[in-house]
Amino acid sequence: MTRSKCFLILVCLLACQCTKAPTRSENAPQEPPLGRVLLPLGVGNTWSYSFHIGQMFERETWQVRGRAEIAGVKAFLVHIDRSLGLDSHFEIWRNEDTGLWAYDRFARAFRLRWRYPTKPAETFPSIDVCSSQPASESLDPFTLLAWSAVTKDTASLVTVQAGTYGDCIFYQMDATYNTQVGPFPRRRELFFKPGFGMLKRVEYAPYAPGNPELSSVELSEYLQAEIPVPPAGDEELNANRLMPLRLGNLWEYEVSNAAGASTETWKVTGRVEVDGAKAYLLEIQQQGGTPVWEFWANNDSGVNVHNDSYRGLSMLWKYPTAVGDSFYSNRRQSYSAETKSTQVTVTVPAGKFEECIQYEMSYGFFSNTGYHLIKLSVIVKPGVGMVYSQSKHSSNQGPANMLEAYSLIRYEID
Repeated sequence: MTRSKCFLILVCLLACQCTKAPTRSENAPQEPPLGRVLLPLGVGNTWSYSFHIGQMFERETWQVRGRAEIAGVKAFLVHIDRSLGLDSHFEIWRNEDTGLWAYDRFARAFRLRWRYPTKPAETFPSIDVCSSQPASESLDPFTLLAWSAVTKDTASLVTVQAGTYGDCIFYQMDATYNTQVGPFPRRRELFFKPGFGMLKRVEYAPYAPGNPELSSVELSEYLQAEIPVPPAGDEELNANRLMPLRLGNLWEYEVSNAAGASTETWKVTGRVEVDGAKAYLLEIQQQGGTPVWEFWANNDSGVNVHNDSYRGLSMLWKYPTAVGDSFYSNRRQSYSAETKSTQVTVTVPAGKFEECIQYEMSYGFFSNTGYHLIKLSVIVKPGVGMVYSQSKHSSNQGPANMLEAYSLIRYEID
């Protein structure tokens, strides 16, 4: 072999060694390859199901609405919508080499939901949300319950509205709900096509007479549409921010109402990218209650909150603002709002705060008892957050009465 040929071979070998395989963005969750996942998590992926419970037929939709980072782990934000929007919530999922994992709000950690890869007779602990609850239960729809799961088969043939699929995985899951009338056992049978997602779910009361079917879900349509989404990043903490949203920031409030006094904690626990908008995951937990997730962000118009009805961010508090500014405030309800003052001084358990902004909001509605008006007064200290709020109810049946008041007890801001 000539020297020139040896030189060309050496150059080719070096070029091959120096060529790097394409990699994902550093901000994207590092998931196993598509062929090794049970359910493909890509922004825009949507599974539509026909949902049957008792004599009612509804719709259930799973949609990957964005990305999230929580507890230092990158994952995906999945929206579950049941009963035509009457029961909807967000969950955080990620695929790992051992299966699909979901974030548990109570344990504040990811826990296994469905094992994959798997084999027949393999058992594993699982978590799943509750559904089709008996009337005596008061669990929130996103409460995660512990289930005992077993893989019954990995080569099932399943026919649903969306088509017929072979080599499907059949999981059987058992759990017991503790209700006011005693233990209530449940059994679920789930069928998945790996790389495609859930095809069918049936739930039973296994020890009831006749083993009655409580609910069933069947895939009717699947849309796979990875939508590029920029990463959610930290914001600068500066004087122009009304509510300082940074990971770890915390506000604790005393909540007073007719039932007495309790506490409620707001904590920034993660970052999300939802419906194309960057936001922070604010975990709100009442004393002894279930953690609730909301998505908040600061921008040039003020503090904004993700509103699922609008599929995006909508204004909560206008900032910068001036006395007399009017706007619509949307959180859990749409209010007509106005800036009443920018020089309020208020004293709460957390201390004395000066030069606060006072917003007044109201909305009215009719019922079979007449017209009702809800008024909300919110006091916010720029750079600290909400320090006090009070809501009142009035109607044509009598004078106004206080519904609830929030007073800041302590806060931790980075």
